[in-house]
Amino acid sequence: ACAEVLAEEGARVAICSRSRDDLEQAAKAIRGATGREVLVFAGDLDRPETIRGLVAATVERFGRLDILVNNSGGPPLAQAQTASEEQWGIAVERSLLFFARMCREALPHLKRQTAGRIINILASTVYQPIPNLVLSGVTRMGVVAFAKSLADEVGRDGVLVNNVCPGSIMSERMRSNVTVRAQQLGITLEEALAQRAAETAARLAAVEAKKAAPAEPAVAEAAPVAPKRRARPKADAAPVHRERQGLIRAFVVRNQGDVEFRARQDRLSHSVAPRLSALLLARAAEI
Repeated sequence: ACAEVLAEEGARVAICSRSRDDLEQAAKAIRGATGREVLVFAGDLDRPETIRGLVAATVERFGRLDILVNNSGGPPLAQAQTASEEQWGIAVERSLLFFARMCREALPHLKRQTAGRIINILASTVYQPIPNLVLSGVTRMGVVAFAKSLADEVGRDGVLVNNVCPGSIMSERMRSNVTVRAQQLGITLEEALAQRAAETAARLAAVEAKKAAPAEPAVAEAAPVAPKRRARPKADAAPVHRERQGLIRAFVVRNQGDVEFRARQDRLSHSVAPRLSALLLARAAEI
């Protein structure tokens, strides 16, 4: 879906997963719907050499790279109290290191455009635990921390980093998870699905109720007057980069010889300009 939408916006796309047959079917559908060029690259993205080959093939084919969409396969289903060493190892490789490796290989090419984009597809487990998905929550929270640090580092190069955390989608991965839960609780799959739907609805209702709740009144408290401090030298703020449409603002602050850099993302772009020529869509495993 990501590849097709971006192709509709004028991007040429590269897609990757382990199944070449599935890739060819997806590429055929995208070409037929958009008329855009699609590069198929089959491989296991749990392996670093596959990631290097994918990025190299994309740049060789299209001559540039503008957007990186990272969407790894899910880690093993497990509980916090019983997850094995093997399960933890797979989860860290697939759902944490994958994102770092993809970004590392793609960034030299993204920086050349001075307007590169990195989009990490994560999951709702980053803010709400889900039964049997502890490995997903832990590793994807690691990606959130990684992305924040990366955004500060590469903002000066015009590269914008964002995470997208979708909720429940009736995929084979979700059905597998709910099936395990049904077996643990001794209920039918239909009953387990109904429970999952009710839990999701309750979480959404709680979020909406919190948004609608009136703000708590401020309480004024007397505080001792702090002694006056010697005034610091005024910082000389000089803008060094401003992306159009307010997507990113970056400033260098010079104060007594020290240089600090801060990059902040204001909002996601609502569309992709037709000038973009390459999308790298990565999936480590079918879910």
